[in-house]
Amino acid sequence: MNASTIIMPCNNSGYTDPSTTVGWGIVDFDWSNNKATWAKSKPMNDEELLFKQVQMTTAATKNATVWVYRCSVYAYPWYTSVRTILDDPAYSDCKPTLPARELSC
Repeated sequence: MNASTIIMPCNNSGYTDPSTTVGWGIVDFDWSNNKATWAKSKPMNDEELLFKQVQMTTAATKNATVWVYRCSVYAYPWYTSVRTILDDPAYSDCKPTLPARELSC
């Protein structure tokens, strides 16, 4: 029965304690986990800290599926893989401006 349960824990001040997720079938973290740490980093490194959170949680909860929810609507620059594209001049024509205009990409 536990395999069908899901939890979306969040600790804004640091990593979520993996022991608090034991017994859940699915553990889902979003961008705001550990925000007090990654928001101070220059550049912000949320993606890397979320990856470490998943590794810690997976090690503590062997039978759980652990994932990171990433909104596909917004391009958050605090994810390194997204920021790399946002900062790449090759994609400069793909950045919307206000008011929204038709993009060439």
